Amino acid sequence: MRKVVIWGIVLVCLTVLLAGSGATAQRARVTEAATTSRPTQVEVTNFPPVQAVSGAVNVANLPAVQTVSGSVNVGNLPAVQSVSGSVVVSNLPLDADGNLRVSTPTPTAAPSSLFVKVADALPISVAQFPGTVPYPVVGWKTVQVFFRATLPQQSQGCLQLNPEFGSGDMFATAPWNGPTLCGSVGQLTAPVGGGPIVDPELRFRLGGGGLSSTTIEAWLYLSN
Repeated sequence: MRKVVIWGIVLVCLTVLLAGSGATAQRARVTEAATTSRPTQVEVTNFPPVQAVSGAVNVANLPAVQTVSGSVNVGNLPAVQSVSGSVVVSNLPLDADGNLRVSTPTPTAAPSSLFVKVADALPISVAQFPGTVPYPVVGWKTVQVFFRATLPQQSQGCLQLNPEFGSGDMFATAPWNGPTLCGSVGQLTAPVGGGPIVDPELRFRLGGGGLSSTTIEAWLYLSN
């Protein structure tokens, strides 16, 4: 009877030992299987043709040159583009001989008249010599001269605005007389004088005398 009991105890111990070893081995196999698993590629084929995206999309693996079929409209380029190297433009309009066609701009019509001031509060001493600054009159046919003098104090005598034509350091008296005024005091205006234009520049020298405080003004009316 004692032997039967002893063998029963031995059997129970062996059963417990074998059961523990089986669970440990199973856990080892699961751990090994989890450790040695390899990732596999997943392919999704049912995306719709157009994807709605909220926010910004950054694509960093596009090739440097893209092949485009059709036309591309880029609306956010800056007004000026920096270009390194040469630019080839192949769609310029050409004539039958291959020369670039350029349209000639329509010339603007020249004005038929011009009214300009050539002396403003010019002291009498300067007006007598060297005179007014030469004014270019080339292209005009006739000129009318307007002359005004300001005499702050009582003065006697007459003032004459003598026209001279020429250019550079060569001027000569015009073939017609300039306006003349005579008065005593205040702001005096002479009758209009003038005539044809004979040289490219026109200047005036004041003839007559007066007080040093006297000043003159002069205008030209140029016409064709």
